[in-house]
Amino acid sequence: FPSHDKCRCGCVAADETNFETSMGNLSGRDLIRSKLNSELKVSSVDSLNSPWVTSDKAINSIMHAPSKEKSFRIETRSGRSVIASPGHPVLIASSAGLPVLMKKASDVRVGEFVLTNNGEADEVVSKKDIEYKGELVNFNVRSSRSEEHVVPMNGIMLGDYAWQERINSRDARILLRSEVARELKSKKDSL
Repeated sequence: FPSHDKCRCGCVAADETNFETSMGNLSGRDLIRSKLNSELKVSSVDSLNSPWVTSDKAINSIMHAPSKEKSFRIETRSGRSVIASPGHPVLIASSAGLPVLMKKASDVRVGEFVLTNNGEADEVVSKKDIEYKGELVNFNVRSSRSEEHVVPMNGIMLGDYAWQERINSRDARILLRSEVARELKSKKDSL
């Protein structure tokens, strides 16, 4: 696998996160160590519809780097938790367990629901700013289907690097639109 030095602001805590893989449950640290093993596959969603099904998929690359910014510890009613950097994608669900939208960890709110690895809604009961000093990790599932880039991490369905890029691209378009609106308003005001 190609490896990158820098996890570009959408990663999870390597020592605190477990992934379902073709080689059993592995920590993020184990993923980093196994980056040259082409047999490694991670569990990811086949379809966001019922029935909830996952299967093992190959990874294009693994990104990792020391944490350099605050992170968030997101905890759910069932006791699941994950430490994620602000830009890491989290799949938000309805209370009935239907996928609603993907958002950055920094935008997740207490009271919202996430999906578990068995497709059930799990309420976010705590989100704390923390100073995580360890290494962060993320990867890209080898697939062109967006639902296959949804991966269980500590039993919570999160997006991989492809989802992070999609969210960043959407945010950039929103930023550009707001800048255009501001520019048009300033030109109107100067006339």
